[in-house]
Amino acid sequence: MDKYTHISFYKFVAIEEPELLKAQMQGMAENLDLMGTMIIAGEGINGMLAGHDTDIQDFIIEFQKDPRFSNISFKVARSQTQPFKKLLIKIKEEILTFNEKSVKPHVRTGNYLKPLELKKWLESKKEVVLLDTRNNFEVEQGTFKGALNPGISKFTEFKKAVGEKLMPLKEKTIVTFCTGGIRCEKATAYMLEKGFKDVWQVEGGILKYLEDTDGSFWEGQCFVFDNRISVDKELNEISSKNKKS
Repeated sequence: MDKYTHISFYKFVAIEEPELLKAQMQGMAENLDLMGTMIIAGEGINGMLAGHDTDIQDFIIEFQKDPRFSNISFKVARSQTQPFKKLLIKIKEEILTFNEKSVKPHVRTGNYLKPLELKKWLESKKEVVLLDTRNNFEVEQGTFKGALNPGISKFTEFKKAVGEKLMPLKEKTIVTFCTGGIRCEKATAYMLEKGFKDVWQVEGGILKYLEDTDGSFWEGQCFVFDNRISVDKELNEISSKNKKS
């Protein structure tokens, strides 16, 4: 049996006292012997933690008692070994670096689109622009059929891509996506700031789409930011010997 449970989570929400939240999270995680990383900022929280299953469950229960996080969603994976070596909780200016102070995703972002609804849209050939907000390396591993690649090497370059490539699409219906949802959510906040009219984000990102659907319209692998490295459309880990060079 797998010995450890790994959770990843984020939420854009106003955090008025980051230092206080950090102390609370530090105490909870240490008491439960959890390892991993957490970033806390005025715009929200972003974390990856791992520990024994019952300890992770206890953390989730306590964490969701805070009204700000009562509806937060967790992505769950399991492994035979502890994927992290220590616990590190940081306070930063942003939980996802974008370097654009006018963008406030905890105030306004694009509409959420559930994975099954996206599949229906694609099956019906609804006129939408699928926009991949990940970097070139990730896009090369796999993406949705016909998706637009803005051609960025890191997320902070997305602003430049909007200005140079995406402005002609301001009146289109745009569906953004990324691995787990955090980048596409912040991307929609920026696009709304720039006057885009009809912007959506895939709720839970690619991983939730592959979990909730049969993977239709997805092509290739999905790079993930944990010890699995990448997964196929059935969310099976792809071992290094099976990965494309």
